[in-house]
Amino acid sequence: GCDRFAPSRPALWAEDTFIEIDGATVFGDYGLSMRHSSGRIANSELTVNCNGIDINSRKAVGNVDYSIEIISNEITTGDGSPITVFDGGLVIIRDNELEGAGEASGISIESSEVQIYNNDIGPVGGWNGLWLLGSFDVVAENNTIHDTAREPIRAGEYGSSAPNPQAARVYLANNTISSDGTGVCQATRYDDWDGDFTCPAVHAYRTGVTMYDNTINIPDSGDADGIRAVGALLDIRRNTFNVPGTGVIVKQYDDGYAGSQQYGTLGFFSQNTWSGVGMTYNVTKSSITVQSEYIPSPPPDEYPALLSWSGPQAYHANDFQTNIVTTFVQDCPNCADLTPRNFPLALNMDNNSTTFTFANLSNLDRTKIYIETTTAPATVQVRRAEMVRFQTLVNGERVTDANVLIEDALGNDLYSLYTESDGYTPWVALPSDFHLDFRGLAGGDNPDHFADDEYEDSCSDGIDNDGDLTIDTADEDCDTAAGTRELSRYYYTAYRFGFGYDRSDFTLVDSTLQDTINLVNLGPTVSVTQSDGHSYRRIVNVTGSAHDGQLAGVYATDELAQWDQGGYVHEVQVRDPFTSEWSNAGLAVDTSGMAEGQVTKTNRPF
Repeated sequence: GCDRFAPSRPALWAEDTFIEIDGATVFGDYGLSMRHSSGRIANSELTVNCNGIDINSRKAVGNVDYSIEIISNEITTGDGSPITVFDGGLVIIRDNELEGAGEASGISIESSEVQIYNNDIGPVGGWNGLWLLGSFDVVAENNTIHDTAREPIRAGEYGSSAPNPQAARVYLANNTISSDGTGVCQATRYDDWDGDFTCPAVHAYRTGVTMYDNTINIPDSGDADGIRAVGALLDIRRNTFNVPGTGVIVKQYDDGYAGSQQYGTLGFFSQNTWSGVGMTYNVTKSSITVQSEYIPSPPPDEYPALLSWSGPQAYHANDFQTNIVTTFVQDCPNCADLTPRNFPLALNMDNNSTTFTFANLSNLDRTKIYIETTTAPATVQVRRAEMVRFQTLVNGERVTDANVLIEDALGNDLYSLYTESDGYTPWVALPSDFHLDFRGLAGGDNPDHFADDEYEDSCSDGIDNDGDLTIDTADEDCDTAAGTRELSRYYYTAYRFGFGYDRSDFTLVDSTLQDTINLVNLGPTVSVTQSDGHSYRRIVNVTGSAHDGQLAGVYATDELAQWDQGGYVHEVQVRDPFTSEWSNAGLAVDTSGMAEGQVTKTNRPF
């Protein structure tokens, strides 16, 4: 048997060792068990009743961690998982064929670092293709995951018996993901799914999910959704979804206890293709940005996007009870930062409203975004946005990998972007107008479940969009006779260590914006000292120091020192009176002991 009380044993048990297994054939109840070990398992065939390969923890010598590689194996199980990685494992899984798992998942991972490449996972008779739990950091690329009984991808502590959520992330790229779309998943008190539901292709639960260039296929014979997420962080770009249910359903995490913090889902969606879906976006107590997509028309009496806020309004009169925040990305101040890779959005959201920001969408406008009955107008916001990007230059040269931070007029962080090889940031959506469905507002039938009536714009949104400390009709920009309204003002900060810095602001009108940021790089400072008695006749001994940018006396952190100095001194050239050209100058010796480019709060090169 495969339960913990059964007398079954693995065919091979390895503990605290380095091991290589190649060309093995394994039969029995359990296959291979690797504990605190490192090595390689390759070109083997395992046919077992329970788990095929169990990895527990990792091999470490001093400060060096060693991984296990599982490469080009065929693993078939009866009840257990073909591969499990638990308790801090460090594993690379590549080019394997995994199937069976009548009462388990294809690859089961808990609190481990795992890279998964070019595997065929399925059929899986029990649960999921990938089952991810705990504080995991997983990369899965170019895999085929198919014929799973439940969700092909389940990420996070889902289920009433699961442990408390932990910071975690998974990166999914260029995978083909499919199921028959008929498996049944059970609702829990934490997700408010209104009972059991058909398992989606991807289920994210209080975790970070990055999806780039994947293909998701669910046949019309099923009714599965593409993505269901509870209190998650989502970065979903350039995927193809062929699903019969809803494209994306996102909600907040709520443990049901009075006074407990609720966690909304924060998501960025760009250039995805939706085929066969009914509704595309269903958003509750969360914040979603969608750009550059075609939104299919839904069946009659349905809408492509539905927005709602469940429960009482969160506002000052009730001390913002039922407010929402983003899920955490670190379990402690010194723990690993598990923000999703390349995540473009700042980790914050409006704590008292569901927000839907959209730009450059085909077949969707405000007349097709349905707002369910809410407790107050401010609990749902529709934000019409424009496409924006920047290019960073220094002295006319493109700067790659520069960090561009974008804030709204009140200083709230919106995006943290990095420039690509051409010096440009990716295109992102920045709101240019804000819309609420009001009761009793002139100029339309209010409320009518749509934020598309006259005057339902930035002059009635309760936000100081331009940062002039006046709101809505108190702002002189809101002049209905002149046809003007409050426009959105934004700030950017662009920086790359060693290249330069710039900060400025801009006002966004109703059009696409592409602009250039010229980084300013302060020159270095060199000081030279000739101490008494150190020079004699023809021998001149000098010392000194140099720094880039500005130098304060004391810094609290390395990061503050790097921001202040903005770079480092690469070399100090010394030209004596007998040398006519700088190309023939000598070089000063750096005695700081610092590596090139390393600047800390207490030291620097030269």
